[in-house]
Amino acid sequence: MVNKKTLLLITLSSFILILGIYYVFIPDVKKENKKLSEVMENIEVTDNELLVAKRVELDSKRDEQLKELNKDLVKEDISVSDKNKDLEEIKKITNLTPKEEDLEKIIKDTYNIDCVIEISNNLIKLTCIYDKQDKELVNNMMNTIKDNITDKSQITIEFHK
Repeated sequence: MVNKKTLLLITLSSFILILGIYYVFIPDVKKENKKLSEVMENIEVTDNELLVAKRVELDSKRDEQLKELNKDLVKEDISVSDKNKDLEEIKKITNLTPKEEDLEKIIKDTYNIDCVIEISNNLIKLTCIYDKQDKELVNNMMNTIKDNITDKSQITIEFHK
């Protein structure tokens, strides 16, 4: 009986010692978060980084959609018509990126403006880096996009300086 008590006492003492060391040597999380937020406030985002971030966000969103659709295709309890719909949706999603890149290249070549284009459903959203917001420029860009797409879509243009 004495051996069990001694073993229990040593185990609990070791546990308390380990917890004490942990709390002493592990930095305070709140202080680290404050330091990190101060650093993040001081970081300036350049124009190109904004466009890259938008493109990465869009690509990751599409990757998630494709993963979900691929999961649905593997399921055995889904009907053939639903699988065909999923396949059509996958084809549609994979065809969007080349269309967007082509339109971005046309805008860059025609107007010398960097932009990211997102096509979803019946909406085309342009995020552009440009100092001025000129109505004539916006109309010309919209007409250029309309000339290069076949379906009727609503076009929005967002300018960032």
